[in-house]
Order: sequence, then structure tokens, then C-alpha cells
Amino acid sequence: MLLREYLQSVYAISRRKFTDLVDQGQISLDGKLVNSYKQLITNNEQLTIKSEQYKINEKMQIPQKESDSVIVLFNKPMGYVVSKSDPHNQTIYELLPKEFL
Repeated sequence: MLLREYLQSVYAISRRKFTDLVDQGQISLDGKLVNSYKQLITNNEQLTIKSEQYKINEKMQIPQKESDSVIVLFNKPMGYVVSKSDPHNQTIYELLPKEFL
């Protein structure tokens, strides 16, 4: 996850404010100054922000997504339609394993 996304979701820090904080050298991870707008983060890194508006010093816990998407490549046979239900045609869901329904 990007640090910017984490700060937006957990602290409601805007993208513009994030870039200002990075430019001013006010964000560090595990004691190292953040100098990239595309900084990747992992769980349990120590986040420190030293600004008048945000005084944060914590170990980060990245929020889990409610459900991770699964992409299935499927070669649809002729005569089947891509629809959850169709009273007149066979659907691809009749061919897929139950865990993809």
C-alpha cells in the first residue's frame, strides 16, 4: 500500500497536504525521512509526522480490505451468455465452480 493511501484512509490527509508534508521533510518511517510521493509501506513500520496540524507517532496497521477480488479468465463457449440468470439461455455460471458464484 502507498503511504499516501494509508494517510488518506486513516487520517483523512489530503493528497496536497501529503505532498506538502513530504516536501517539508516532516514524515519519517522507521526513523528514515520519506522523500518519495510513492513510498510503499508495510505493517508495523513506525510512522512519525511532525507538523503543527498532525502529530503522529505510531506503528502502522494497514487496514484489510473487506474482500479481495479474484479475476478469472474464462473462454466462454458459444451458446452461453454472461448473465446471472437468463430464462432462455444457458449462462456461464452453470459452468463455473461454486466458489466463483
